[in-house]
Amino acid sequence: MYRNILCPIDGSTTSLAGMKEAIALGKALKSRIRFIYVLDTFIYATAAGLDVTDQVRTIGQNLLDGAVAEAAHAGVEASSEILETSGIAVAQAILDDAKSWKAHVIVLGTHGRQGLTHLVLGSDAEKVVVSSNVPVLLVRHE
Repeated sequence: MYRNILCPIDGSTTSLAGMKEAIALGKALKSRIRFIYVLDTFIYATAAGLDVTDQVRTIGQNLLDGAVAEAAHAGVEASSEILETSGIAVAQAILDDAKSWKAHVIVLGTHGRQGLTHLVLGSDAEKVVVSSNVPVLLVRHE
């Protein structure tokens, strides 16, 4: 059914909740998981005039390594990749990767923001849900 599970992570508690759900789903369905970390090099190369891209890349790789290790510990096949973009929305990078990797489902954490906070900050999760060609499982952190 869902042989290929795509799971974007960013280190937040909500994305880690999504990661745990992806691993549980992968174990139950004997699926494989692809963890991704989206790195917008434009943002980090221009932040306050300092280029912190390498530091953020290292953080992302550490998160991905941890996710793959946790999946392996659960007996789930997993791979990972840092998706480096330049000015492309996170949601679009996720959707593009889901298409090219032929994901059957996308599992991601969401803050579940509402009202003014949602209006101001937007929601990558909502953008993925609205535009995805595959099912999306949203996981809310308690």
